[in-house]
Amino acid sequence: MNLINRSFCCARTLRCFHLVVFSLGMLMSLSALAQSKADIVIVTSVKPLELVVKELLGEDLLQHIEIKTLLQGQASPHHFALSVSQARALADADLLLWVGPDFELFLAKIAQSKKTVSFDLAPTQPARETHSTDHHSAHAEDLHLWLSVEQVSTFAQKLSHSLVALQPMWRESVMGRLQQFEQGLAALDRDVLAAFSDFQATGFVVFHEAYGPLVERYKLKQLGRLTEVPDEQISAKRVGQLMHQLKGQAACMLSEVGEAQQASRYAQMLKLPLVNVDILASQMEVDSYSEYMRALTRQIKVCGSATL
Repeated sequence: MNLINRSFCCARTLRCFHLVVFSLGMLMSLSALAQSKADIVIVTSVKPLELVVKELLGEDLLQHIEIKTLLQGQASPHHFALSVSQARALADADLLLWVGPDFELFLAKIAQSKKTVSFDLAPTQPARETHSTDHHSAHAEDLHLWLSVEQVSTFAQKLSHSLVALQPMWRESVMGRLQQFEQGLAALDRDVLAAFSDFQATGFVVFHEAYGPLVERYKLKQLGRLTEVPDEQISAKRVGQLMHQLKGQAACMLSEVGEAQQASRYAQMLKLPLVNVDILASQMEVDSYSEYMRALTRQIKVCGSATL
């Protein structure tokens, strides 16, 4: 009888032990699930905006935020279509970060129903002049606005206020991070200006218009461009005009990584070395906007020593 009782007690104890282990496992799973659920989900259109968010907020706040970037690899915002999973991610997002409808047309409709942060577009701003003299020299504002430290500062301020509106208890942390971020931008601007000081006299041509903010701020010598936008048809006449216009003064042609194959053909026609620049940070191993801008500066400066 004692043996039976002992066996019964042992079995009951074992069942209790298994129940406790199972319960602890469930609690740990639920706890992990709760910790993994982000307080805010942010969708960015291009990676440079993701890098702005990461540098602005820092590790502590980023633990509570999930960031999803739409354009991956060599995808171009000029001809992009959302996948089903990307449309779903946008629907679930608390905040959409983009340049604006003139740049990411594919987001224009969905942005109307989302909380968004965009750049300050200035369509009435006077056209920028390059060093060229033909009819291609004057054009509307370049929309690669994340290349402007001043524009990024304004963008970060708007983003900070949007985050505080979503999570009021973050106000002190977010505003403190914003102050640090703006100090970092000022230092970045000085560093890039100094880095370009020995490059300002180097003339170059671009495959398509994408470097306006850098050309303006750091007084770079862009001599011309083949096209305003990548999808524009480039005629033989246009290539001839540009070749005559350059008169051998250009050191290279700059092109975005994603258009290198197309641009290389025209660079050969113009007898210029082609220098690829990763404007969308698709192949860069960087974790912040400052790292991205410094890397971009180094890529552009390769033009000064490029050879055929």
